[in-house]
Amino acid sequence: MSVDRSGWEGALANRLVALSVGNSPDLGRLGLLKRNLDQTVAALATGLVCFGARVAYGGNLDKNGFTYLLYPVIAQAYATAKTRASQPRFVHYVSAYLAQDTAELAAHLEAVGKFAEVRLVDCDRQVTSIIMSGSELICRLPQGERRFREVPSLKAFVAELPRRSAGPPADLDAMREAMENDVSARIVMGGAVTGYSGNRPGILQETLLALQHAHPVYLL
Repeated sequence: MSVDRSGWEGALANRLVALSVGNSPDLGRLGLLKRNLDQTVAALATGLVCFGARVAYGGNLDKNGFTYLLYPVIAQAYATAKTRASQPRFVHYVSAYLAQDTAELAAHLEAVGKFAEVRLVDCDRQVTSIIMSGSELICRLPQGERRFREVPSLKAFVAELPRRSAGPPADLDAMREAMENDVSARIVMGGAVTGYSGNRPGILQETLLALQHAHPVYLL
């Protein structure tokens, strides 16, 4: 059965919707594979972008993780969406402890900068936003905005960014709280219950923060 979606485009225009997703220990028990989770994440991200939303995700810089699954999917969805916007559709929140390696962070910006806005959150909850638009780099610091007509050496640029770390638990608390302050809803699925880096499992913490902010939470 086909569904008439005319008029739906733009229904979520410029809403920032967070995705909480992680590998789940229940997949095998439910007869599912990792690729089933990946497919669900990709379908959700595509749908959100097609209806005008921006997708927020707090993840690491691992090229085999969900961050690098999301950004090309979102870029492709945006390229074909009827609703267009000047802001990147993918907003990637990065904890300070993950940004300590200058070369690694510079390589991440090089890889995702054309499709994503990167928001670096340090342990003091200072948020630095980085957007690369064509040959221009826009950096929004707590002290104000800086624009570079030509993208400078990314390693030199990254070396000057505020990214003070107090270790994974404190940094993840800061990043998750900063992200929840920005979003308007959250979709939750999967997630580890052991071996996590923060003070509590990320899916649980992000869900509780969303409820505290009275944001809609959609559990899958």
